[in-house]
Amino acid sequence: MNKLALTSLALTLAVILTLAGPLAAAPRYTYHNLGTLGGNESYANHINNANQVVGMASNGDGYSRAFLKNPGQPMIDLDDLGGSWSVAKAINNAGQVVGQSEDGDGNWRAFLKDPDQPMTNLGALGGSWSAATGINNAGQVVGVSQNGDGYSRAFLRDPGQPMVSLGTLGGDESAALCINSAGQVAGWAETGDGKRPAFLKDPGQPMTNLGTMGGSIATAFGINDLGQVVGEAQNAANEYRAFLKNPGENMQDLGDLGGLWNRANDINNYGQVVGFVQDNGGILHAFIWENGVLQKLGDLTINLPPGVILLEGQAINDNGWIVGRDYNGHAFLLTTEPPPPPAAGHVPLGLLLD
Repeated sequence: MNKLALTSLALTLAVILTLAGPLAAAPRYTYHNLGTLGGNESYANHINNANQVVGMASNGDGYSRAFLKNPGQPMIDLDDLGGSWSVAKAINNAGQVVGQSEDGDGNWRAFLKDPDQPMTNLGALGGSWSAATGINNAGQVVGVSQNGDGYSRAFLRDPGQPMVSLGTLGGDESAALCINSAGQVAGWAETGDGKRPAFLKDPGQPMTNLGTMGGSIATAFGINDLGQVVGEAQNAANEYRAFLKNPGENMQDLGDLGGLWNRANDINNYGQVVGFVQDNGGILHAFIWENGVLQKLGDLTINLPPGVILLEGQAINDNGWIVGRDYNGHAFLLTTEPPPPPAAGHVPLGLLLD
């Protein structure tokens, strides 16, 4: 190739890189509208490594129902505990589903559903309601329940055992929202001085206060098998920031798009984080954060229909598949091939054990 041709090629590449921008990436996700159960709305809450999705969808009678969607199959109504309403919050790799359902007496109760079995009512901590929010591959269930004094308390339920209160950080209330394969639990809890920071609880140990980002409130929504925790935390300016907390380190702000409200909902074992981020016009966008870069999922999706804005990334599995909801009130699934490489410095626990 002569000098003129090389110069022309260099200029062409420079123009392409300039137009693309430093953070631009080729779209890699394929969008799937997961539909409903005959109604108008649906919300996808979780996805396991078998690519099974659970959430809530309205049926033709206008009731919200817990659903399971197996790959390539339509949604399945997971039934209820004798009432009219139910919602599925999480699913483990064995296909066990947890959530909340109305029972025959009109109470809202945490449930566990084993594959091909009816829902099991997990009871409560002495109050009238409970909700299961997470389950690990060992079948340990976490959530929140009203106790006999009327307070909300984080709970843990080991297989075949009644739920146990996990306590607080010195205040009255708490909620457990996620659990990893090591049995580490995270969520939020009140302190004695009225603050409500995020917490992490190791098996057999009291809660650890994970703090905030300068404000008084923080919530942990997701935890992976490496003990990395994500959520939202209030800063000193009363803005809510998406955070990542690595073991032994302070909370890390994941950045923003100019808005004041951002939340990280889940993290997989490759260190990829999903959630929502507000832009400077007040619009919320589903995001993925990986290798230090936060990007709108809509910008990375190949076949996003015109007018569809991805509102929130709710969960991500170790295949890199993402579920959430859009502004039209529909559950979505984003698929990608092949699975992503591990983030720098983070090797999935499963790979270490293979």
